[in-house]
Amino acid sequence: MLKQNSHDFQKSDLPKNRREVFFDCVKLRFLSFLGLGAVIAIFMLPLIAITFLKDSFDANIYIQASGGAMTEEQASAAAQSGNFIFNAAAVACYALLAVGLAGVIRVIRQIIWAEGVFFRQDFFDGVRLNGGQYVVLAFFSGLIALLLSVAAPVDRTTAVLLAAVRFSAVLVFAPITLFCAAQTAVYKNGLIKTVKNSAVLYLKSLPTTLPFVVVFCLPYLITLIPVLIVKYVALIVFCLLVAPLMLTAWLLYACYIFDKFINKENFPELMDKGILGK
Repeated sequence: MLKQNSHDFQKSDLPKNRREVFFDCVKLRFLSFLGLGAVIAIFMLPLIAITFLKDSFDANIYIQASGGAMTEEQASAAAQSGNFIFNAAAVACYALLAVGLAGVIRVIRQIIWAEGVFFRQDFFDGVRLNGGQYVVLAFFSGLIALLLSVAAPVDRTTAVLLAAVRFSAVLVFAPITLFCAAQTAVYKNGLIKTVKNSAVLYLKSLPTTLPFVVVFCLPYLITLIPVLIVKYVALIVFCLLVAPLMLTAWLLYACYIFDKFINKENFPELMDKGILGK
């Protein structure tokens, strides 16, 4: 009589929840995630380039101010002008990055849904089908960042108020934007309906969504690294290895929220999509 090998694949090995789906995908599709990371890095290059230019500009201002070639007021005015130009240029870079993310998230959707993955075709399908909405979302996100960067505090009180406004903007707009990105990859809705649904989903899932927002804000700390070579190596490593996993975790979480508040009644065929062992 033949005996079953303990290493043979069994139905009990299939993922039974989205956390298991995540680790299953990472284990089985690691090379695909590396490919996605490479795509993200390529579309991030313009943003990385202007960040480098801003760092160089700020370093030059510091050198001139330290050497007495520039007064403190002149240095402050130059820094504010440079910051505005950087944030204005970043709007276009965010829009370009959004094009790449539309394709990347489409591929991730296919992976977590355990559907056939044709990397090149799925990527360009995502760009074609969802790129427009992603670009609009990125443009307005960049515009908000630009407007917030224009405001300059005149004293300690206004500095505290401005910091509170910026913090509140992140708490409001970041999760809504993340939900919009996930919805666009799953459903065929107009942008306005997607934004409305995202705001409602955020309010309904506030306690569990906020931790994701915090995690997605952590990469910003990389831009604060003072040693430039470490900073830019960290940015590349983040794009290649961390960003695809963060996007996968978010899309899996968003699908859980969609199941809870949307799919159960409206799209039962999408309930537990990709959880093959359930």
